Amino acid sequence: MALTELYGLLDSAEAGEGAFQAWFERHPTVFTAYGYRRFIPKPLLEIHNNEFFIPDFIVEDMTGIWHIFELKRPDTPVLKPADRRRTFYADFEKYIAQCREYAEFFEDGQRRIAFNAKYSTAVQKSVPSVIIAGRRTDVDFAHVQKLLFDRGSKVGLQTYDDVATRLEFYRTQLFARDENNPGLSIHVIAVLEKQTTDNYLLDFGFDLQRNRVSVYVAPDDSLRFRVIDRDGMTHTTSVPFEKALFLYHVPVYLTFELGFADDYTFMCIEVNGTHFTDRRLDQIVLEAEALRWHVMGSNVLGNEPSEFSMIEVAVYSRSLSFAEKVQLRNYFFDRYHHCMGESGMLPARVTFSGHQFLYATGHPNFPDHGPTT
Repeated sequence: MALTELYGLLDSAEAGEGAFQAWFERHPTVFTAYGYRRFIPKPLLEIHNNEFFIPDFIVEDMTGIWHIFELKRPDTPVLKPADRRRTFYADFEKYIAQCREYAEFFEDGQRRIAFNAKYSTAVQKSVPSVIIAGRRTDVDFAHVQKLLFDRGSKVGLQTYDDVATRLEFYRTQLFARDENNPGLSIHVIAVLEKQTTDNYLLDFGFDLQRNRVSVYVAPDDSLRFRVIDRDGMTHTTSVPFEKALFLYHVPVYLTFELGFADDYTFMCIEVNGTHFTDRRLDQIVLEAEALRWHVMGSNVLGNEPSEFSMIEVAVYSRSLSFAEKVQLRNYFFDRYHHCMGESGMLPARVTFSGHQFLYATGHPNFPDHGPTT
């Protein structure tokens, strides 16, 4: 997810401006969280023949006003240490001047007309700027804003902590109701193999036709999450391998979540920490008792073959909070980052091949067998 990736970048001493530029481009939700409806990365502001200014972004807010959106590193020094007259560091002064140069470009009518024609925009004459730099703990934010205001500057500052806070607030507005609901939260590290039939990782329930939740790889190379409700209606969400950019034969971190809120049901899939599907349904009914029973490596009857290796699995009987999901992601990535995407560095695992499977103790479909899990 966007926040998980951002915190990872902030914890990395090696992440440069390019890494943060790529993060913003991969996660346009951050612009939505800031109230922008359109963004253009690395626009070319031609000042002379083949000579350009290149801001990181130009963004349009919900009122149609365009802004320069400029990125610097999170360790950027902003204010000099306290003295009688606190001022900005020289480098930060340069960043402010740089934004002013970008703004002056649009004050020229001919340049503005040419730019708007090239990018199908309607950028206005007076363009404000936002610089993303520094961390809250390192910046006297009130004093920075006062200095900028006293100068009559149209340049504002947001720290990377402010970006994270905006995303947290936006996520809470959208998804807080999804947390801590009855359902399932399934987290696995697995190595998937190609198979010509449905390749079941986990199958919950004991009836093929109802009260069943299945996680499997289909023959068309898509990851499937399927719910068959109490009335026998099927609800499925899926992610094609090519969309999620993951492969057979290498460890992959998969998350499947099913939640029953008061007036709706949701299903989602994440691959390697990135959210790919989010399906919202009218409230469906599933007998919770059926979810006590599960099979790993086959369907609920144990009569379908499988081909994969399970490295680690965690299953919860509810949808998790955001903080819990971040904690789990961090655990899995910290433990297995050395082998993610590497076929030659596989950790200890249980391999399922053909008609080999495990089932929960007491599973009603296997009454004549002793406990296997």
